[in-house]
Amino acid sequence: MKPGQSSDEMAILSVRSIFRPRSYLLHLALADRLRDALGVLIWLLFPGPRWLAQRYMLQGRLAPFLYTLIHPLFVTWQGLLGIRDLVMEREN
Repeated sequence: MKPGQSSDEMAILSVRSIFRPRSYLLHLALADRLRDALGVLIWLLFPGPRWLAQRYMLQGRLAPFLYTLIHPLFVTWQGLLGIRDLVMEREN
């Protein structure tokens, strides 16, 4: 842990390093119950204001809550771009 960094910040950073964009598909594939798969999807779209504040380096108390509205759109857009890239790779 770095000086001045709380254990909550370290937990958020470690989660960020585990969950890379393509690893969400792996987590969904490994989910053996529908409830687990839905949990991954819900966390992907709505990770919570503390995580959003760390991810986007947001200041203030209101900004993370506003990003709960924007983040699902961003994730969806990134997912569509990822699918497009996979399709373009296969065509080449």
